[in-house]
Amino acid sequence: MDSLVAIGSGSAFIYSVYAVFTGVEVYFDTSAMIITLVLLGRYIEAAAKNRASETISRLADLTRRQQRLSLKAANRIRRKGDYYGLLAEEG
Repeated sequence: MDSLVAIGSGSAFIYSVYAVFTGVEVYFDTSAMIITLVLLGRYIEAAAKNRASETISRLADLTRRQQRLSLKAANRIRRKGDYYGLLAEEG
């Protein structure tokens, strides 16, 4: 993907340099916009990956905490017979 973007923006830039001397339409803005959009997309992707990994680690911690609570409170569940009461006490 990087080589495709580099070839496309590079050829637009080289053609624009040629076009400046021949007097036809230039495409400097196109090559700049391609690079800008690719970098913006990479930034958004990295931010989304970081958010997802933080959420997954929080979920894993929550799962471990719930497992410890379920081991400690197994007798209380049997005595009360009410799962909602346990969640209200521990939560």
